Amino acid sequence: MKENKNNSEIKIPGGCKEQTLLRALVPGKDFAFLKSKSRPILLRSGAEKIRSRLKLQIESLICVSSVTDREKEFLDFTYRCIIRNNEGIITGISEGSSNSLEECFKDRFIQCDINQITKDEYKNKLRTGDGKWVNRNGKWLWYEKICGSNIIGMKNYIQKTAQKRAFVGAVLMASGLYDIFNQN
Repeated sequence: MKENKNNSEIKIPGGCKEQTLLRALVPGKDFAFLKSKSRPILLRSGAEKIRSRLKLQIESLICVSSVTDREKEFLDFTYRCIIRNNEGIITGISEGSSNSLEECFKDRFIQCDINQITKDEYKNKLRTGDGKWVNRNGKWLWYEKICGSNIIGMKNYIQKTAQKRAFVGAVLMASGLYDIFNQN
């Protein structure tokens, strides 16, 4: 997800309630701007803050569909999230899906100890794109690529992604903030 660093404020239409609610959200943590999107993307932490401040309750977050094909190394999950307001009225329903063919599950990078590889391995990983340095909070960390060939081992991650998408969508519906945020 490439952030648009030039834009860190949300344009807030509406009244004081929306303005107060949205001022509590932190750019880069609760929402992110992407160059390809005109509106910011609401992240899970931002959805949690909105849910808490509006006193919304999760009635259910259940798997409504799943496909596991071990031979083709294919996984697909769809979750449904239902949210009620503090009066018990259902105000948000959303389904979120995720599957193993998505780009984000093909290859990923994990933090590794640079001292565990030789100088030649290091040079080769940099040259082939299988290793990279990442600056996290002013500290440079070494990351190495893990191929997504063991997609069955990523089942939990794929499920959690579908759950997050359903939850964020339901919060956006319940809060009426679809005109301000996109969903990733």
